[in-house]
Amino acid sequence: MRKAINNKISGQTEQILKLFGCILAILIFMFYIGPFIERLPIVNPLIKVIVERNIDAGAMYYTEIEEFSTAEINIRNSLDYSPEDHK
Repeated sequence: MRKAINNKISGQTEQILKLFGCILAILIFMFYIGPFIERLPIVNPLIKVIVERNIDAGAMYYTEIEEFSTAEINIRNSLDYSPEDHK
């Protein structure tokens, strides 16, 4: 009986340690890795465009952003009226 209780406690301890490890990994990414990536020459111009155009980069859907609305219309028109269909 005691062994089962000790196993249960050690299992819970392991789960708690995993939880804290995941939280720590997220915090390290947010405060160290993310800002480092933001300064990379490949990513920095993209971030500047996002800031200049006031694009909500954290949005789940881009349906209300003008640039994406225009892009969607252009893609639909390209698919509906492709030159291959009018030969």
